[in-house]
Amino acid sequence: GVGRTTLAVNLAVALKLSTQRKVALVDGSLYFGDVGVMMNLLSNKSIIDAVEHIDELEADLLNDLMATHSSGVKVLLAPPQPEMAEVITAEHMRRILVELSANFDYIVVDTWPSFADTVLTAMDLADHILLAMTLEMTAIKDVKLYLEVVDKLEYPSEKVRLILNRSGTASGIKVEAVEETLRHKVMVGLSNDFMAMQTAINQGVPLVISGREHPFSRDVYRLARLLSATTAEEGALAHATAGAKPEIMAPGSTKLLSKLKAAFR
Repeated sequence: GVGRTTLAVNLAVALKLSTQRKVALVDGSLYFGDVGVMMNLLSNKSIIDAVEHIDELEADLLNDLMATHSSGVKVLLAPPQPEMAEVITAEHMRRILVELSANFDYIVVDTWPSFADTVLTAMDLADHILLAMTLEMTAIKDVKLYLEVVDKLEYPSEKVRLILNRSGTASGIKVEAVEETLRHKVMVGLSNDFMAMQTAINQGVPLVISGREHPFSRDVYRLARLLSATTAEEGALAHATAGAKPEIMAPGSTKLLSKLKAAFR
């Protein structure tokens, strides 16, 4: 309920429209993914088809299994039925993301609140974990617990970026106090407009398209610029050493599952 999928969808589109680079969006919320609804995408193909052809997975096949949004973003949809998600393993997710990383400049992965092995794999591969939150005690508590797990997994602190959704909403909680408690700075605050967002979701048109000058859209485009600038800097460094690699971002991410289990023994 903190706007994770809304962030993933709008960020992917903003990255595409602002950079004109190749952008992939993966609905990694495997049981109840909403990316297709939010983008008004109708397709009979999903990540399940990629899993069924995992041994022969390559760029052309994967591209054929992805839906194309009007913005140009390529989307790998979640399974059409929740029970289908049970067959998707961490290794499947790894193979898919690695193949995508060889063919796209940016990859945005929507996940769900879980430390399931598929989510952990996306987190482990991600260059940036965008952790969406709101100024509500329940959300702040969950973010604090998440950051404690990330610390046990020995992620560098700069890998996790806090995104404050519904920024400016009167809540009685100051952002500065939350940052001090979490010992983590908010990267970007996203403006709040419930009616505009609800309309965009119901129409299946991301707000960064239908209302590009809306405060929320301007905030998302600013986030896209910050991330693309970071990618350019990291890419230049990687090119000087071992070759640039694309950005994989998992809003909502690890070292390996076995390491997580070890952390809680």
